[in-house]
Amino acid sequence: MKPVAALTLALVLPVAAQDWARLRTGAERTIFFKAAVPLTGFRGAGFLEALDLAAPLRFGNFEASSGQTAGGAITKKLAPGLTPDEIAAIRTALRRGNRRIIAYSVPAIPSEEPSARALFQFARDLDIESIVPAAAPQAAPLIDKLTAEFKVNVAAGRDVLRLANAAPAELGQRFLAAWREKRKPLVILQPAGSVSGLSAELDAYEAALVPVMSEYVAELGRTTAIRTLDAQPRLTAEQKADAIAKMSAALPARPQAQPRKPRRLLVFDLQVGYPGHPSIPYANWVLEQFGKKTGAWEATFSNGLANFQYERLRQYDAVFLNNTVGLLFNPPEMRAAIVRFLKEGGGLAGYHASTHASIDWPEFTEIIGASSGAHREATEKVTVKLDDPASPLNAVFGGQSFISVDEHFRWSNYSRQRVRVLLSIDVPATDMNQGRGCDICTREDNDYAISWVRSYGKGRVFYTSLGHGPATFMDPKIVGHMLAGIQFALGDLDADTTPH
Repeated sequence: MKPVAALTLALVLPVAAQDWARLRTGAERTIFFKAAVPLTGFRGAGFLEALDLAAPLRFGNFEASSGQTAGGAITKKLAPGLTPDEIAAIRTALRRGNRRIIAYSVPAIPSEEPSARALFQFARDLDIESIVPAAAPQAAPLIDKLTAEFKVNVAAGRDVLRLANAAPAELGQRFLAAWREKRKPLVILQPAGSVSGLSAELDAYEAALVPVMSEYVAELGRTTAIRTLDAQPRLTAEQKADAIAKMSAALPARPQAQPRKPRRLLVFDLQVGYPGHPSIPYANWVLEQFGKKTGAWEATFSNGLANFQYERLRQYDAVFLNNTVGLLFNPPEMRAAIVRFLKEGGGLAGYHASTHASIDWPEFTEIIGASSGAHREATEKVTVKLDDPASPLNAVFGGQSFISVDEHFRWSNYSRQRVRVLLSIDVPATDMNQGRGCDICTREDNDYAISWVRSYGKGRVFYTSLGHGPATFMDPKIVGHMLAGIQFALGDLDADTTPH
């Protein structure tokens, strides 16, 4: 297996799972575009009232202004001069819902140090990220000094993009130009007098981000190598040899079903905003070696997004998502190509974190069967039951339940009305409160699926949450289950997909 390019992750930082639900939040720590919702448009409302009025937006970045009143019981302006108790009351209101002031607009930054110092002290007291002066700052040495001392930014000129009444396509071109110039702008939406107006502004911002995120991910795909065991710097020669010996022993001698024709499998392991799971290169090794050993498929390993153009995609029988995470599939034409490929009979297989890919795209959640996924410890020990013992994908288990030590996901949006469950947690036989707490890990119906299949048009989808760590690919039964799932996705292993 030859890597397609050198690995580059310079701009990729971990992003909380909930941030992937929208480009507007996922973009903050990937392409470093940050937006602020102005709270000056609500007539007669002070800052605190406007903050509460904006709560239904479920968006936590706001712009405040020195010209607006603080609100609530505070009749003063939201400006230097507030008492410590008044500052504390505003901080408490911001903490509710994890809200923050990322832009604080002022007419100008004072040129006299005492007044400028008071402004920066006020900003730090409220954890304000950037002061945004309407007039170009003049006292550059003083501002540099106070910025370093108080750890508060000053954003002005080309660092700030205020959204005019422009179509998303026009905004998209403006954002794309900023991105290509390597700027990381503070985007301030237009003030609106209602939540619906602000929601429309956020939606326009979301649409305008698509070209930028698409270009970013495409470049990431071109420059990010498929992960191989040879490229793991912490893996010694002895450890590599031991892992290969164990994975070789876990590989079945032959495919569960003979291919009906030569099969092509596209393997994709790109991560956006996440460093990736340690199991990824082990999965790639197993997929390559099993294909070579048995002739079950010819695997193409590439993170190039050009493969998801329809004419390229249709050359493959199935796509394998190797623990993929993040805002991967952004252009509308790419999404349409994936849907068409599957509906016309293509296959999709994925494991573990692949439900964390493109969770901002509802159709992808429908395709793969769930999105995101909460978990307890990465070493949670559960008893796994066979929900469909007759499925050929479960043949390797011989009709017997088994113990799994892994990072087992729970989903709020998975449903047996959509998928046919193959494996799930045997709740009565499992301690469901092991290790660290998890407020969103409990379902009222106690239904915690692990593996499933589904039909999507004429296409076939297989998913399993197993596979957090490398040991997965050294377990003959789990490997056999996954390989059978891939053969199902390729179209060589027939299985009932009727939801039950």
